Amino acid sequence: MIKEKLKNRFLEVWHPEKFNDKIDWHAHLIGVYHISAIGCNHQDLELTEHSGPCLRQTSWDYTDFIPHSQETEGNFEMGGDLHKAWMKIVKEWYPHADIERTVAKIFTRNGVSILIVGSEDVHMPLIFNLKIDTSRTKRKREIWDGKSASSYTLPKGRYDKNPTHFDQPKIYGGFEILYELNMDLNEISRVKIYYFDKHNKGTYIQRSKFNEEEAIEKVGDCIDRAFYLHECMLKGEVPVPEPMKWCKFCRYLDRCLEQGDVKIILTKRGKIKGLEVL
Repeated sequence: MIKEKLKNRFLEVWHPEKFNDKIDWHAHLIGVYHISAIGCNHQDLELTEHSGPCLRQTSWDYTDFIPHSQETEGNFEMGGDLHKAWMKIVKEWYPHADIERTVAKIFTRNGVSILIVGSEDVHMPLIFNLKIDTSRTKRKREIWDGKSASSYTLPKGRYDKNPTHFDQPKIYGGFEILYELNMDLNEISRVKIYYFDKHNKGTYIQRSKFNEEEAIEKVGDCIDRAFYLHECMLKGEVPVPEPMKWCKFCRYLDRCLEQGDVKIILTKRGKIKGLEVL
């Protein structure tokens, strides 16, 4: 049986020891951008079909942060606790897995450099016997991501997949393909999303086959978005709005409306459905 733990070369450019526990991955340092806050562009979808991320919201998290309210802070912390509990279980059940595998790489365009970072929740090498010609056998791997969810965000069924949630592990897989793994010897076969229901204590799993071409495209989109966000912040500009299903809950909703380039969409009952770009 093979139990393999590859050297993580991303650690050569990213040094977590420089940050304390409070600001570790989401320190909001201009020039350092987390994959989960950058993501991919889904403006070709209906706003109810995805949950961003919105680079306008991300920019204000960096430059003029509004803290969580007393109501939302508890919900946020609960999600963190559920995630930690899941990580503990995975470590116990799958000792060969890479937990919180670092992703970090410096990119430079036109003399401007940024650092894109992230952390794969679970990088799972699948264990099997190598009794055949090893030169023709690829070691399959999966990337798992955990999401705490409420009734509003839980998928309604196996085909109700939020593309935003799958972006993150697919981008991580793209980074592995491009910069980390020897793909002549390895294959990322699929990604999994583990949902933890905050209300009913249930756990649900969604799966998606991994497509290398799609993952590489998502990496390119993420890098482009990170440079666009960086340019906006250096110039003191606000990124264009990216309406999504979370807009009605956004801490920056009033501030976004003040920009004058979006308007509120109401349901037939007069409740906020979301935003529309003018």
